[in-house]
Amino acid sequence: MRDRLTKKGIFDSNRKMRETATGKDELEIPVTTIIGIGEILHEIQFSHRIIQNNGAEKAVENSAEPSKVSTFTQLVQHLKQVLTENQEWNEELVNDIPKHWEKHDDLIIFPINSFQNSIWSNHANSERIWHKVCEILKVTRLAKKSVISDNDFRSPTVQILFNESKHPENVWATRKENGIFYTWNITKSMFSVGNITEKQRVGKFNCKGQTIVDLFAGIGYFTLSYLIHAQAERVFACEWNPEAVKALKLNLAKNKIEDTKCIVLEGDNRKTCPTDIADHVNLGLLPSSSMSYEVACKALKQDSGGTLHIHANVRSSSSSDPKTDWKKWCDTTEFEIRQILGVDIWTTKQVHLEPVKSFAPRVHHLVLDLQCIPNKKSSN
Repeated sequence: MRDRLTKKGIFDSNRKMRETATGKDELEIPVTTIIGIGEILHEIQFSHRIIQNNGAEKAVENSAEPSKVSTFTQLVQHLKQVLTENQEWNEELVNDIPKHWEKHDDLIIFPINSFQNSIWSNHANSERIWHKVCEILKVTRLAKKSVISDNDFRSPTVQILFNESKHPENVWATRKENGIFYTWNITKSMFSVGNITEKQRVGKFNCKGQTIVDLFAGIGYFTLSYLIHAQAERVFACEWNPEAVKALKLNLAKNKIEDTKCIVLEGDNRKTCPTDIADHVNLGLLPSSSMSYEVACKALKQDSGGTLHIHANVRSSSSSDPKTDWKKWCDTTEFEIRQILGVDIWTTKQVHLEPVKSFAPRVHHLVLDLQCIPNKKSSN
């Protein structure tokens, strides 16, 4: 665990790990920030809570509660047994067996760095292996992530490992998150589990009577949160990946959204996005949505303005506090938006910065809420 936190750049080496005084089989782990800590500890299958001591942040691991660590042990034991029968097992294969995964209904998607050795797919008993893995994980389908395709749609590349469902051709996943149903083709569209906190934050907005433009709607990650939880009057959902559009329409129907509440605009948002209409504009493309800043500004209501929610992956230097680099990005982004809107015509204000998750050491997914208000014209 310490190595994992160190690689993420958040382990505080100036303090020591120690047992808590609660007597509850807990361990205090000193960290420099709590941003992304939940995701990391979830991945390595430990329950946790955050405590503070003189302003210092600590993640507390509770190793007494049951977790997927026991499931991982079952996987290792089973796979070792099968491969040992043919004298093909070696201890290095343990590193090939994942400790975390995504579960979507009856489907498990393993991370890209798992089951890389050719022995898993070429083994004579591979069907027996995968069947037992399904039994342990209580699913009927197994898949594994691969590199994202270098195309305009950033399509995922997913390897189907095993399918013992009644529909072997089925490549669709289903997930209920934050009270919302999502379905998507795992070979054509992506689903980011790590964005749940931002979806929840969006759901707390009060958008009654307001119009939203979602410039990169995908399968409806934020569109549905605006409609169902934030209670927006209407959403214009822009998306240029036809497979994502197909999933988006299915998700709108599955969540019983009226046709008049969401207008799906298929194609490049620089050509399809309406103007002078939005109270909120969501720019949810990573690593950057800067190519659509001008589109977003034109989408805002020109008489009353609105708020831009700008997503980006922001890299911070190793020699500085990440928040210093975050502030630089915010200031640079605000400057770019003001240049587009017109410095003398509009007023902008940074109202909130949301750290969503950590992508890699010193790379964070951030969302800047930038309020943009047109200056009142002086009367003669």
